[in-house]
This record gives sequence, C-alpha cells and structure tokens, in this order.
Amino acid sequence: MKVLVTGCSGLLGSALCVSLRENFETYGTYSKHKVEVKGCATMQLDITDARKVTALIKKISPEFIVHSAALVGVNACEHSPELAEKINCKGTENIAKASIKQNSKLLYVSTDYVFDGKKGMYREDDETIPINVYGKTKLKGEKTALKADACIIRTSIHGWNIFPERPSFTSWVIEALKSQKIIDVFDDQFNSIMLVNNLAEFVEEAIKTEKKGVYHIAGNERISKSDFAMKIAKIFGLDRSLINPVKTRENLKATRPMDVSLSIAKAKKEFSSRAFDAEQGIMIMNDLYEKEYMENFKVE
Repeated sequence: MKVLVTGCSGLLGSALCVSLRENFETYGTYSKHKVEVKGCATMQLDITDARKVTALIKKISPEFIVHSAALVGVNACEHSPELAEKINCKGTENIAKASIKQNSKLLYVSTDYVFDGKKGMYREDDETIPINVYGKTKLKGEKTALKADACIIRTSIHGWNIFPERPSFTSWVIEALKSQKIIDVFDDQFNSIMLVNNLAEFVEEAIKTEKKGVYHIAGNERISKSDFAMKIAKIFGLDRSLINPVKTRENLKATRPMDVSLSIAKAKKEFSSRAFDAEQGIMIMNDLYEKEYMENFKVE
C-alpha cells in the first residue's frame, strides 16, 4: 500500500515516515526545508497550490494520505492569521479535494486546541469552541476533511524535532535544564500530551483498519505543564529545582485554553494500540535519543 505523509519536516510527519515505512511504501512532502528520510521518498510540495497538490497526488496515487502539514505555532498563527488560514484551511481543502478525485483515503491530524479549555477531559462529541487562531483554523480543516469521509485524530504531542531550532516542549525543557537555566512553566495549564512515536502506532492502525470519523488519541493521563516538566527532568537526570511553576500570564501573544485534556475512552475501545502515560512516553523518548533516532533524517 502507498501512503503519502504531508509535512514530513515536522515533529509528527517525520515520526510518521519512520514508523510507516516498515509496512507501507511511504512518501513524504515538505514545504521549504528539504528533508530526506531513510526508506522513504520525499519531495517538495506547497499544499496551498491546488494544481500542484492535485498533480502530485495523481502521480503517486496513494491509497492513503496522512495530512499532518500545518502552521502549528500558536503565536505564529495569531501573528499571521491570513497565513494560518491559507495553510491550515485552504491547504487542507486542496488535499481533501485531491484525495476525493484520486479515491485516496484521508487521515487528518487535528489538535486539542479546538476546545475552549473550560472543563477538560473532552470527548469526541463535546462542543468545539476554539479561542485562538490556531484552534479555529484547525477546526475549519476538520470540517473540510470530514467532507472527504476522513479519519480525524485530535491530539497533543511531544518528541524529538528533527530541526533543533523548532524544539518541542520536551526538548526545550531538556536543553534549558542542561544549560542550567531557570525556566518558568505554567502549573495551571493541563493537557494529555503524547509521545509522537506512540501516536504513530495509532495512525498506522487507523490506516490498516480504515478508520473514519473523529478520535481523541492522546496520552493516558491529564497532567499540568509544570508536572510534565518535572517528569522530564527526573527521567533525563536534570536539576528539577530549575523548574519554576508559575500561573498563566495575561499578556501572552495568543490566548491558551487552560485544560484541554482529552478522554481517550473511544480509542481504547476501538484500537488495539496502547496509549502511554506521560512518564512512559518520556522514557521511550530517552531511549530513542540513545539509539540515535536522528540518523533517520538528512535535513537542509
């Protein structure tokens, strides 16, 4: 089976390529930063160019498309809402239309930020009320993808980013503590963060079983950002006293929902893959680093 992964230069797309190449003929697309992935064919694609999207998908003719490409920076989306709309909405529309035309099945990766964060432990049928540009554009992408009879996965991820200048929360904490820097981490923001490589296992199962509809696939634990940072420090043998738990400031560039933890009860019933809790995920991330995970990639 041919699988096309958009956004292979990102945290999720790169991990997906490494995971999916074991069982599928895997292709990956990147936008500006060239990426080569061992065992995969990668190529440049501007997902906002409908003609190019249609031509590439016709050429590859994948049975499945995993659409992970997005403008994911919350502050970046708030600063450039037109660009966020172009990439997260129009880009998704182009992918969805091309998938229908080519009769390719579609999986769209969304976010826990489609919720307002007022209650936490959200189920798939809870009302979506995004409170920032990122969440609003990703929700719009969801609605477009569902028109293509897609599988929607809402999640929150961490892991090793193949571009050091774009660290995930985990790698930011690690590098800061290694440099003996005191870091402020919010203790009143909660989510169900998941190791990206763990999510890749669920994506692979979703492809094999041709899942459709909306699923929450996230870590098996509701946890605050500061507690998560403490676990990172513990597992990587770093100084926990450098972590300073603080309350969310009102002057953030983009408003953050306070509790976007996700209920994964539906996924537990319908998937055989197992979601790790925070500590398990960090331990596996540590193992991946020791096994030189980055050797899978060549970036420019």
